[in-house]
Amino acid sequence: MDTRGQTLQDFVLGISIFMLGFVLVLSLIPGLLTPFESSVGGDEQAAADRVTSTIVSNLSMPAEPNTLNGTNAMALFSLSTTDLKDRFGVGSSMHLNVTVEYLDGSAPVAMVGDPVTRDEFGKSSRIVSVDVPGSTEPAYRLIVKVW
Repeated sequence: MDTRGQTLQDFVLGISIFMLGFVLVLSLIPGLLTPFESSVGGDEQAAADRVTSTIVSNLSMPAEPNTLNGTNAMALFSLSTTDLKDRFGVGSSMHLNVTVEYLDGSAPVAMVGDPVTRDEFGKSSRIVSVDVPGSTEPAYRLIVKVW
């Protein structure tokens, strides 16, 4: 007589629970890595952050940070795409788009650079005010896209 106390049903149940757990862990591994996978390279995101920071720091009024000087901002939005890339040191192989839009995203107020032709791009945004006489909007969203 066998005194182990384990039957065939116990063994099958234990292996089944182990296999179910193992398969569940294997199926979750790709989902864990998804947030770290992006088709946008680090150089595009870094360029977008750099251009946004440069615009805000160079065009802001001295006494009011994040309030863009209206005259300088209009000069920026009158540049050609090539001049815009040269001004911010963006490589000629990259595309650059600078947009100021309403906070609700309803419509762009001003835009300069290449039209966006891709779904994936490096993007950086800041909330800014623009010192323009007669403006009724308290703030706008400055968006820089690089691809």
